[in-house]
Amino acid sequence: QRVNCLLGEGVARLRESLINFAVGMPWYREALPKSWVLLRSEVEECIRDGRKFIDFQEWSGLARTKGLQGESFNICTTFLHETGAVRYFGSFVDARSSRRVFYNTVYLDVQWMISVLKGLVRHD
Repeated sequence: QRVNCLLGEGVARLRESLINFAVGMPWYREALPKSWVLLRSEVEECIRDGRKFIDFQEWSGLARTKGLQGESFNICTTFLHETGAVRYFGSFVDARSSRRVFYNTVYLDVQWMISVLKGLVRHD
């Protein structure tokens, strides 16, 4: 069945399918480590304070205050990126040495970042 967001056709069925898919995953309802939840809460607080992004070194320092470093830090950052809580497009290997701002930045306010990128491609 096709989905038409403008008319609302098929949206309920799509939503139901996505929920069923998520519930069927083996990690559904698995608790997140407390340090991950604390870091995500810190991101939300930064957004409330008007922060849109931070550089990778500040991000790793913030994570360290929540007890995250090394591989657990990398996994948590990847999780937060994949779930849309933050956006990070860099590499953990070269993040500290990268001079490219885009790849050395953790975007906290994902909606703001999307609006900025839309502004680059839209012409109206």
